[in-house]
Amino acid sequence: MDPLITKFSEGTPYTQPCGPNCEFSTLMAKGELGDLNVGRIKMTGPTWNEVGRHTDWHQIYIMLSGKGRMLIGDTEYPVEAPCLIRIPYDTDHALRVDEGETVEYLYVNQHIK
Repeated sequence: MDPLITKFSEGTPYTQPCGPNCEFSTLMAKGELGDLNVGRIKMTGPTWNEVGRHTDWHQIYIMLSGKGRMLIGDTEYPVEAPCLIRIPYDTDHALRVDEGETVEYLYVNQHIK
């Protein structure tokens, strides 16, 4: 396979705080292309991401499929693919997925530290 192409199935699995039925993989590590890194997350409800806050990078989610509820700061937004979710720097955020739903998204981080 060309080193410039990564199939989703070739991502490097990892774990992070999350409810049940969550799959995480890194598709591009920081340093492979400047200050960016990219990962894929698949969540099958009912589940949720733990509330997070990042002070080392800017972040976006690119929702590929499914729907859920995105907490950004103090506001919860209904989200449905396809869409782009902007997560402001140093802002609490989490995604919740209801029973019967499966969400798949990519995150892109631009590291500033």
